[in-house]
Amino acid sequence: MMDETVLMDHIKDELCFVSSDVRSDLCLSKSGRRSPYFREYVLPDGVNNFRGYVRNPAECAPMRGPAGQAAQQEQVLYVSMGHACAALEHRPATGACQHSPHAYTADIGLQQAGIAEAVVQAVQSAHVALHPLLYTNIILSGGVAACPGLADRFRSELRPLVPDVYDIGVFAPETPAITAWEGMSSFAAGPGYAAAAMTKAQYEETGGSAARR
Repeated sequence: MMDETVLMDHIKDELCFVSSDVRSDLCLSKSGRRSPYFREYVLPDGVNNFRGYVRNPAECAPMRGPAGQAAQQEQVLYVSMGHACAALEHRPATGACQHSPHAYTADIGLQQAGIAEAVVQAVQSAHVALHPLLYTNIILSGGVAACPGLADRFRSELRPLVPDVYDIGVFAPETPAITAWEGMSSFAAGPGYAAAAMTKAQYEETGGSAARR
């Protein structure tokens, strides 16, 4: 199932979120089907269901009669915050690892900075005069940035790492998956593109240095 990239992306888009309090939410998830985080994802069967979908919580209770027999034939992924059938990653724990991988070293085998720490390291590598500008212009882009709760969690973890004299500006676009493309598209349509662009022949002759002229 992990080889089904499109399916896994859809499951991620439909079910993943970032918890602001992982320990508290994990406790809530221990109530099984009564958990506010319990979900049923009906896998595509290639006949009646070609995409997969999250079943309405009101329909998750066992059904009787023909409807119940049809439901039993469905391949269903039972997902909660604490665990998931068929090896689906924990709903908030995935995002938690991105924010604080050092807290999950035993689980994921990574000893490295989280998102907030990586941003601070990137800003500190620039000239100190640019730090205020960079901290007030942070854009969350990429498909994962659309996960509910990610922006709030990022802000709460970034603030303690940044000196109080600096303001923080975190922007979450409505369509983060294409934000980078939209930015480059706007630049390419502007007057400065012709001066910054280089031909393939120039790149092959001088490398990337031609773009920094």
